[in-house]
Amino acid sequence: MPQTQDTLICPHCGQQLQAFEMPEASGWDDRVQWACFNNDCSYYREGWDWMWNQYEVKVSYRYRVVDPDSGQASPLAVWSDSALLDCIVKKT
Repeated sequence: MPQTQDTLICPHCGQQLQAFEMPEASGWDDRVQWACFNNDCSYYREGWDWMWNQYEVKVSYRYRVVDPDSGQASPLAVWSDSALLDCIVKKT
């Protein structure tokens, strides 16, 4: 059954995912995707150490669903707590 923005939940913290628009030059066919923007999410918090230990880069990642119909998930690289917050699609 296809999911909607209102039913997409982060499996790591239980928060509802938020729709956001990928930048135009990102290369993704579907510009609207869904991600967990909870800064207390364990996936995001633990990502900082994991990325440093594996690659020595100061980035983390957020849980993201790129296609709600299939449930296809993929990490979303972020460089700060506020990265991509300005891309969240506001509900009207």
